[in-house]
This record gives sequence, structure tokens and C-alpha cells, in this order.
Amino acid sequence: MAIPTLDHANEAALWFTENRGTCPRPIIPHLRRVFNLSPLEACAALRMANLRMAWAVTTETEGGADVAQR
Repeated sequence: MAIPTLDHANEAALWFTENRGTCPRPIIPHLRRVFNLSPLEACAALRMANLRMAWAVTTETEGGADVAQR
């Protein structure tokens, strides 16, 4: 499934990545309200943020993209 890469969804993903600890709960309704997202866009933004955070952890601990070449 392709992830929509709309500017406001990307903006929401970046915001959530930086503000994860202080983001009001529930997260999806908050992202929808603040960034004017549809339910699907809010879920996609959260997924993008989680993938970015997972990628950052992977690159720090395992070498990132180079891991697949070992």
C-alpha cells in the first residue's frame, strides 16, 4: 500500500516525530484537527512518523541501509 505524501501529512509526521512525548492523546483526532487531515491522512502521517523514528534507531544501532548488504 502506498503512503500518501501530501504536504500537510508530511508536516504532521514531522511535527509528531518532534513532539511525540507531548502530543495530546488521542493522537489521530489531534492530528486531524490541527493539520486539517482526513482520517486516512492522519493515519498515514502517524505511520510516516513511526517509520522515520524506526529508521533513525536502525541506522544508529545496525547501520541502516548497509545492513541488507551484509
